[in-house]
Amino acid sequence: MPKRDPEDRDAAAATATTTEENVEPSAKRAKETNDNGEAYFELSNKRRVTVRAWNKKPLIDIREYYEHTSGEMRPGKKGISLTAEQWAMLKDFMAEIDAAVEEL
Repeated sequence: MPKRDPEDRDAAAATATTTEENVEPSAKRAKETNDNGEAYFELSNKRRVTVRAWNKKPLIDIREYYEHTSGEMRPGKKGISLTAEQWAMLKDFMAEIDAAVEEL
């Protein structure tokens, strides 16, 4: 894949920033707890990372949420649940992922 012009990359980053829902800076965001007692972290107004147990094993659930007619935020179909091992692998790849993003 050809490399993009740095100006194109800056424009894409600006578009991504303006289209993403407003969220507090990461330093100010805190762990919250849902009705099931599971810890979650908001990535945006409609995306969360939830840490939960399933069959006594931890799962890291990255998912989109939608507002139900009752006003309650509910998990949508779009998302992925990672096992602890998969989560560890993803964390190990972070530097390589960041480098790949920079190359775009």
